[in-house]
Amino acid sequence: MNSHFRIECPKCTQPIECPVDYLDKLISCPHCQEQFLARPLAATPADQVRPFANAIPGGPKTSTLAVWSLVLGILSLPCFSIFSAIPAVICGHIALSRIKYSRGTLAGKGLAIAGLATGYVGIALALVILAGIVLHVGLNPRKTAVAADIANFKTALAMFEIDMGYFPKGRDGLNQLLVRPSGLPANSKWRRYLDVDRLPVDPWGRPYVYENPGKHNPNGYDVYSLGPEGKGGNDAIGNWIPGL
Repeated sequence: MNSHFRIECPKCTQPIECPVDYLDKLISCPHCQEQFLARPLAATPADQVRPFANAIPGGPKTSTLAVWSLVLGILSLPCFSIFSAIPAVICGHIALSRIKYSRGTLAGKGLAIAGLATGYVGIALALVILAGIVLHVGLNPRKTAVAADIANFKTALAMFEIDMGYFPKGRDGLNQLLVRPSGLPANSKWRRYLDVDRLPVDPWGRPYVYENPGKHNPNGYDVYSLGPEGKGGNDAIGNWIPGL
């Protein structure tokens, strides 16, 4: 009597010789680490694809990547950050793939789809704002430098919000990216968010302005240069689409 039977991994389709003691048991593919029920190739197709979620105590587990995809996607909307939108899309696609091949052990497909949707919207908004800034600043090297500084501020502010749960308050909010705010508990996650000794100034030697809530972004913040003449208003260059 043969002590082994031949099975095929449902993911990578590699053949596997399996001891009869493992029949109808949960095993891992030695090639791709996919987990599935060990059933002979002669089994019916319905048996081969039968989910085994009920064999796992507590039922299917929500995919962590799906949760992160949604969190990062939502975060990308108020701060128009491509640096959280792109990871949201990546996490969403990976989560959907893992859920698809988990054979019922992972849940969270809806979360992953929502994360993908918000991530793609976040990317689109970031590109629109970037295009607006480029059109506004043109090829002026000083205005281009302002756009680069603002992009760095946005990235640092997004990381601050992830750690602290809120964007810095008040007009000195940019300083909080370098100097620990007073009154924070000892176990606070605050850290330095800019790799510089002092806050950069705009190409005309003036400090950047930070406002939370912003006039142009009432649900977030405005960060901007007062412009070449220091007048602000329509001459300001900031994290919004000019003219809106």
